[in-house]
Amino acid sequence: MIPCRVELTDFLSHRCTDGEPIVFDFDGAVLWSVSGDNGAGKSAIFDAITWTLFGAHRGGTLDAKRLISHGADLCSAAFVFTLDGTRYRVERSLRRRGSAKRAAYEWDARAESWKEIPGTASDKGFDAWRDDLLGLSYKAFTQSVLLLQGDSDRLIRAGSRERFEILAQLVDLSSYKRLEEAARERANTARGLKTALRQDLDRLHPVTPDERR
Repeated sequence: MIPCRVELTDFLSHRCTDGEPIVFDFDGAVLWSVSGDNGAGKSAIFDAITWTLFGAHRGGTLDAKRLISHGADLCSAAFVFTLDGTRYRVERSLRRRGSAKRAAYEWDARAESWKEIPGTASDKGFDAWRDDLLGLSYKAFTQSVLLLQGDSDRLIRAGSRERFEILAQLVDLSSYKRLEEAARERANTARGLKTALRQDLDRLHPVTPDERR
């Protein structure tokens, strides 16, 4: 995934006064640095990325209305990115009274316009499209693509099961999973054979001293 553009409208500290969104355009260079004073809204840019994609921000998935700028009635964010040569745009908006709206678009180079991807206007349809396209959960995304401030070592601190689930989304671990299943099946077979042999031994009569001689 290559980030291209983030658009914010009354999103956290990014308040719009002229009705036009505040734009962060990342096209034109391979490396960018976002700098500013504390509270200037640097982290809000990355909140917008995770919120548009996963409906989650630094505070989690609940209380999203906190994202609306003080004094505003609604907020919206858009994230444009390129993946496998295709340009996508995801949008999400929220009113103080009402539910969030979301949609995903694909750039139509021939028509030179955004084409809405069918079904992405609903939560279920959007989530299915995103999961199929990215193949990453929010947890995996924020531990590999976009590292959260103060939580960049979470993958290292994770337990073995959680770490495996995340790594399985990042790299192809199918051969290791097949090896694990084969080892588990072989162990189960060995345990079954051990039980059968033990039962056979228990059914044998004790050897007498005469038989030993």
